[in-house]
Amino acid sequence: MVLLFLSSTEKFHVSVQDCDDDTRYNPENKSDDCPKGQIPDGKGGCKPDPCLNKDLRHQKVAANVQNLINQRIHNILNAPGTRMDIYEFGIQDMEANGTGDINLDRYNLDINKLPDGYSPQQLFEEIRQNFNNLVTGGDYPWEKTQFMPYDIQDSNSWNSSNPLGSAMDFRTPFDTATVICTEYDYNGMYWTFTTATSWDHWGHPVSGHRQFGLEDNGDGSYSFVVRGADRLHTVFDFGANEVLPWVVPAKGSDFAFDLADRTWKNLMEAIENFVKSKKGADVKPFDKNRNDYARRDEYNKDDCK
Repeated sequence: MVLLFLSSTEKFHVSVQDCDDDTRYNPENKSDDCPKGQIPDGKGGCKPDPCLNKDLRHQKVAANVQNLINQRIHNILNAPGTRMDIYEFGIQDMEANGTGDINLDRYNLDINKLPDGYSPQQLFEEIRQNFNNLVTGGDYPWEKTQFMPYDIQDSNSWNSSNPLGSAMDFRTPFDTATVICTEYDYNGMYWTFTTATSWDHWGHPVSGHRQFGLEDNGDGSYSFVVRGADRLHTVFDFGANEVLPWVVPAKGSDFAFDLADRTWKNLMEAIENFVKSKKGADVKPFDKNRNDYARRDEYNKDDCK
């Protein structure tokens, strides 16, 4: 079972009741300026924001998208001579279908200057529609990943101007994890994948949401951002996460989180090269050596509302 939606690293146990987004960046007090994903620590430095991605951690699938998902029906053999219709997909809600700590992460690729002749929306769409060439997985052969549509219907919708409802697979040599595009905003330049079960797969190893998008920094530069909020799906996934580091030779002692950290870092590096290949683009090199892109917190459904 390969866990693609989690991300690496240090483990924190905190409990917080609320966080104000306005505290994340204070342009009036330069000594307290912190990068996105961190807040002032009161000592002139920065610390991880305990309410990072609070919109994703509490996000529910919109009714119109759930209706699209419910329209996907599969007819299966129930017993000799009888058949039954079942939903093809089921959303894995973090609260109802999650186990253990919550993973919170944010990966930024800073684009100082767009390619010549490109609007930000055009670059965003090119990244989305070339996503299958940009997703490669982790660093080891057993971590290599293919991104592909679930079936021909999803291929057509994903490659259209409106990918909402598209079911997509992250396929590795050992597992296939399905996600559904539950948000898409061309003008806002982002889409969101939500983890899902499918009739022919046991389920995604984690429950939650991951957003991909191009953010306007307000000074003529942009950042391509990958950010997520998710938890291990079942007790089985929780156990595999603890045991596999002793079985599979790889860096780190936390299989799921370390694997996914490599996956998203490699994605950002691939996007960096993709954008830099275009005339006139100026991209800040992505730092793969940083280990603070993600963390885990003790999960409390009432935190950070």
